[in-house]
Amino acid sequence: MIGLAVLQVFLVVFVLLQERGAQLITIRFVGGNDLISRGIRLVEYGFWATHVETLMPDGTLLGAHASGGVQARPKDYDKGKFSKELFLPIPATPQQTDAFHTFLRTQIGKPYDFEAIVGIVAQRDWQNDNMDVQRASRCRALPGQRGNFSAASRHRVQSCDPT
Repeated sequence: MIGLAVLQVFLVVFVLLQERGAQLITIRFVGGNDLISRGIRLVEYGFWATHVETLMPDGTLLGAHASGGVQARPKDYDKGKFSKELFLPIPATPQQTDAFHTFLRTQIGKPYDFEAIVGIVAQRDWQNDNMDVQRASRCRALPGQRGNFSAASRHRVQSCDPT
């Protein structure tokens, strides 16, 4: 029952936001049970998601993988390869949504940044323009959003401050 109530509240808020011209940025989190996913969870303080990407307006999923780097892939490219999936809609103005997706498109073709993986542990500076692991791309694409995270979350995203 609580889940249904939350869904109803979300739908009401969504309708109100749409009436005011708001749009949604949708982030996709997935997690698996393979050896690599278990290792990622250890480094990420046990959070279940081991991969993050963005649902783009054309229906593709834009994210970074060790094989292929940053790409826009078909929505079902990894069907059956994960144990959990969550789509997180984030209300935004049309200008924010456009800027976010425009920035992410500029990342297509960049290689996966293996150095950034080490940087998660070493508290690397996420503002390095040559760095582009999936979470950092989203961090840099949301200017001024750091204040929306709790102190614990700010620590976990390793100084995600695009200002």
